[in-house]
Amino acid sequence: MALDNSVISIISENLKERLEGAFFDHPYNLSTNHFAFPYHGSNCNENNGRGTLIISVDPSNPFFTYSYDKYTKYKVDNAFINLIQKIAGYKITAVKKIKLERVVIITCVNINKENVKDIESFDLIIELFPQRPNIVLINHDTKMIVIAYKERIDAATNKYLNRNTEYNIISPRELPLKIESIDELRPFYSKQVINLIEKYKNIYSLTDMIEKINSSTTLYLTQKGILPLRYDENDKEITIEKIYSFFVEDQKKLASFLKERKLYNLINDQLKINRRKLDNLEHDLMSNTQKLIYKDYGQILFLYQTEYDGTLSILEKDGYSIPLDKDKNYVENANQYFARYRKSKNSIPILNNLIETCKNDILYLEKKLLDIENGCNRDIMELKIELEETGYLKSKNKKKINRKKKVKKKNYEPHYLIFNNFKIGYGQNDLQNETLTFSIAGIHDIFFHVKDHPGAHVVLFGESENKKNQELAAELALHLSHLDSGDVYMTKIKYVKKNRQKKGLVTFKSYQLITIKKIKDSSLKIFKENLWLSQINQCWFRLY
Repeated sequence: MALDNSVISIISENLKERLEGAFFDHPYNLSTNHFAFPYHGSNCNENNGRGTLIISVDPSNPFFTYSYDKYTKYKVDNAFINLIQKIAGYKITAVKKIKLERVVIITCVNINKENVKDIESFDLIIELFPQRPNIVLINHDTKMIVIAYKERIDAATNKYLNRNTEYNIISPRELPLKIESIDELRPFYSKQVINLIEKYKNIYSLTDMIEKINSSTTLYLTQKGILPLRYDENDKEITIEKIYSFFVEDQKKLASFLKERKLYNLINDQLKINRRKLDNLEHDLMSNTQKLIYKDYGQILFLYQTEYDGTLSILEKDGYSIPLDKDKNYVENANQYFARYRKSKNSIPILNNLIETCKNDILYLEKKLLDIENGCNRDIMELKIELEETGYLKSKNKKKINRKKKVKKKNYEPHYLIFNNFKIGYGQNDLQNETLTFSIAGIHDIFFHVKDHPGAHVVLFGESENKKNQELAAELALHLSHLDSGDVYMTKIKYVKKNRQKKGLVTFKSYQLITIKKIKDSSLKIFKENLWLSQINQCWFRLY
């Protein structure tokens, strides 16, 4: 998500206040495409005049900002980071943005030279063009390139830009004197800002909107990205020093989301296949059940064989209309119906087993979707291992996976809620469910599961006869299944048995039903306010 030139203008003005008069320290890498330019001696009193200019040249996410946070250096040794060190100790004299362009120029000068002739100035040029961002350091006087992060062909001159070649600073642009359509603004503003202008076109004139955008000093985090105006009433202000954290977290969330979404879609596709399969199986079962009547057809044909003269196409007897094949005699017609009957009769138990298996598969896959929605990163990682074991995910490297299994088998720990001196455990995937129910829980601990719905294993530890504790555990089981009411099974662990067909599915021969008409607000408060500890990676998260 690239920044619009109007957003860059706001950031530049903010940086101007902080950077002009300050001194650069030694630059370094934050990551492959992110660079930190620390400074000190700022006229701005914030953070004792110290801060960090951050520049991203990620093609999909170019931006710049400042921050007061401390960062770890990303160890890298290349020509760019080595030569950019020339500006360390130089005083920043000017911060200038090229009008209507995504280019910012920071001028710095070495003022510590005794001889005026030895004083040299550099321009740090930040190009934030989408898909082709760059950082270029040039000699202020000669305009010769000292170093460019990305050596490329200059679009204006068609010359290759590298060290010791002249850099042509882009000229400022001007808006048309009279703006008559939104199309005239498209060359100057990003798609996100154009969408913003279109949203308010019935409220403000184009001229007024441009004035509002150009005069804005505040940035907003919107559904369209970072903008100089609110897109809707839910948009929140974002301070410039938090932009880097936003981009980093946004990228992490995006990467995580895409992985989870891919996994979610894979499971959802399998779920759709199984639901269609179940429909077909149930249709076949109904069809074969209806064909059991063929036994009656055969018996009637033998009973009334004397009335069959070979000319009838339908025999009407005892309330039945029996189609007949004229090419066959009465014995052949009867035997044909008996054969069809036997085939259908033999198919029914097979179909019932397939239907039961398919229903278990559907319950399993529905539970997996729920696991993805509820789980943290560790839970998702374990879920992937489980899906590889069950064959829903293909393992690219079996040896690698096997090594992982040896480590991970010790790590399928559930999550816990500890409240008022009692403990409730629950699983966020079936590996955790089985560990909780069959390895951690004792035979007299109490097991909870939502009736006829995918959900987590919930265990109330201790022989608790406290009805309130039992009810809270039942409410938690419903909450984890994204339900606010329903029936919940309750039984002791000793009555719970594994389902051999699918991991995480269980059976029990004795149970009670707890009916929850509505989860109490006090219980929801407990679920929201208590942190849940993952014992493996110290993964904390809240239930919402």
